[in-house]
Amino acid sequence: IYGQDMLRYKGIMNIKGHESSVIYQGVHMLMNYDFGKPWAIDENRKSVMVFIGRNLPREAFFSALDECRI
Repeated sequence: IYGQDMLRYKGIMNIKGHESSVIYQGVHMLMNYDFGKPWAIDENRKSVMVFIGRNLPREAFFSALDECRI
């Protein structure tokens, strides 16, 4: 829906069941991801996401992402 308005996005995600981080990046509707380094035993596993765009519905994004939380 918002592909043309998604100018750039990237981040590192902690996905349940994966011992490695997931790194993603994209421009408009093109996205790529790869597995990063394994999480260290004492490392704080957190997801960090950055979206750069125009006229993106902030609350809709927060709501959708909130549904994905562990």
